[in-house]
Parts: sequence; structure tokens; C-alpha cells
Amino acid sequence: MDIESINYPDMNGIAHWANPFEKIPVNERLVGRTIYWETKRDGTNLKVFLDAAGQINVGTRNMTYASEEIRTKFMNIPEKTPVLQALTDGYDCTVNYVVFGELLMKGKSPARFEIHDIDQFEVFDVWNDEIKQWMPADERHRFCEKYGIKEVETLMVSYPQITHSLENIYALRNTLLDQCKKEDREGVVGKVYVGKFVNFFKEKNEKPPKVKRIGAAEDSRNELPDSEIYGAVSKVLADIGTEKFHDAGTAMPVIAKYVKAECEKHGCKCTRSLFTFYKQKLEDLKHET
Repeated sequence: MDIESINYPDMNGIAHWANPFEKIPVNERLVGRTIYWETKRDGTNLKVFLDAAGQINVGTRNMTYASEEIRTKFMNIPEKTPVLQALTDGYDCTVNYVVFGELLMKGKSPARFEIHDIDQFEVFDVWNDEIKQWMPADERHRFCEKYGIKEVETLMVSYPQITHSLENIYALRNTLLDQCKKEDREGVVGKVYVGKFVNFFKEKNEKPPKVKRIGAAEDSRNELPDSEIYGAVSKVLADIGTEKFHDAGTAMPVIAKYVKAECEKHGCKCTRSLFTFYKQKLEDLKHET
């Protein structure tokens, strides 16, 4: 299994799929499809897998192998046991799975939507490397149920008779975002499966920044939302570990790199002081110890 080639898809909002520059038009992506809507938890994206020797390993979105600190956190939570059993059973049958989930660490969550009392792990997807595809949602539910693996909450399954228009999809999105907001959740994730092709998208409980009138020389892009900046800062913490994160000279260049990547992904700009977000994360860490 080439683990370095197995990465979780980047997710954009519904509007991205209406972009006329997309090779596959929106009608083939979302409209008229079965959409699985899940709660978007505010944590650290992890992938868990077994190496060629059958040893458990943990990676993050940006690193194939997570820092020892993150690996230790995962290895010390009870949710590890059923995940390891599922991976081991697959390995024994020459089927390599990669389990993707959200590590919900004690304290304030990365984008500050949630507060967690303990470290936890919730699975949101499984990659089957034998057939090179994401496990469909219904199959993943059965897989997790078999082993007692905790999953993110499925809010709704909307079928083609409901998703026949983009307007209906947006209406569903709005209803589910309201529900998530009441439960202090970051937002929703929608998933469409068509054979081996998948389309995963996300919508958050954030108001888009106001677009101001601009002159010819000004940057027309919207500001990157705070949650994306906080998320990038937390990814840096997960990837380089607490000790290096406390060294601003080490952490800040990586934070700038990760925020730049988020800006490029979302078509946004960031004109705010990243050091302010860095200091806030340091302050959070004080209260988590």
C-alpha cells in the first residue's frame, strides 16, 4: 500500500460545484444524487493504518506520519482498540484499510466551535486500498457497527426526489446548519458516491465576509474566515508537536505556509496578523494542561 498517495479529499462548499470552469457540471455532481449529510466535528484530521509489518501508524492531513505527541494521544484513547481490530482483521485477509477520523482533543477545538472534556476519536471515512476506493457510507456504517467503532453523526440522507434542484440542496443545507449551530457543531459535510467517484463538500456556520467596493489595484478576494486560520494553526501544532510549537521562530513560518495553502484552496486572502492567532493558541494550551 502506497500510504503517501492516500490523502483525504479537499472539501469546498456547494457553490464550488456550480463553478462553470469545473470539468464535471453541477448536475452531474450534486443535483439528482443521493447525498449523505454528516456533522462536521471540529478536531484534527487523522488517518490510521497498518504498515507492511502490521504495525499501527497515525498520520495527519499534511503528514504521512504524525508527531509522536499526536500518535501517543491516539494510542491512549479507548476508541483505538476497535479501530486496530478492524485494521488487523483486514490485514490478516490481505485487505488494507485506512481509517480517517476526527481526533477531538481535550480543551478548545481548533476552530473554537467546541470544548472537549476528554480526548476522543470519531471515524468519518474508510479507504479500501484493495479496490482503490472510499467505502460507501452504508457499507462504512456496517463496518463500524461490526467493530463498535464510533462514527460522526449522520444527520440525514437526501434522495434524488429531494435533491432534484440546487435550490432544494441549499434549503437542506440551511436547515442542517441551523441544527448544528444549536448543538455547537462547526457545520455539515455532504457526501455523494457514484461508483468509484466521490464528491465530498462542507458547509460551515460562518457568515461570509462582506465584500467591499474596490479600486482597480485592490485585491478583490474575501478574507479567509477565522475558523480556517485557527484550523491551520492547530494543524501546525499537530504536525510539529508542542515543544517546537512554543518556539515562534519555528512555528510561525509553518503557520504562514499552512494559511497560504488555505487561502489558495478557498480563493481568499489573509491580511490579519497570524501572530495574534498563534498567541491565542498558546494561551489555550496553558488552560489545557
